[in-house]
Amino acid sequence: MALHGATPEDFARVKVKNSKHGLANPNARYRKEVTVEDVLKSPVIADPLHLLDICATSDGGAAVVLVSEDYAKKHGLADSVRVRAISTVTPSFPNMHLDLPEFSTDSAIAVPAPEVGFKDSIAHAAYEEAGSRRVLDDVRN
Repeated sequence: MALHGATPEDFARVKVKNSKHGLANPNARYRKEVTVEDVLKSPVIADPLHLLDICATSDGGAAVVLVSEDYAKKHGLADSVRVRAISTVTPSFPNMHLDLPEFSTDSAIAVPAPEVGFKDSIAHAAYEEAGSRRVLDDVRN
């Protein structure tokens, strides 16, 4: 919030938007519209976040189902996708804080910051492993 000037109202508006979408979804866990005022009046859980700012543990999700090429052929999955790369990256000094601002020191004074920040470096590594030429341009855009 300090870095970008966001306010508690900005965060509350996310919940307001999400609650409106929930009204239209018959499978939504919560189907009640809330206002910015409702969010800001809910108990503070971890300042500045209120109870209604926080996702239920059941919200969101993603899955990737991987099968062998033989299984795909056997079950008629002709439009299968091949995974060309899977990557993980460890943050490197001086950016050990997952791209969050450094509050106590500026270690980049002594050691230059990496060309690619931590979060972007994950995609960068996957593109490199996959042999893609779109590496740095895609990561930065």
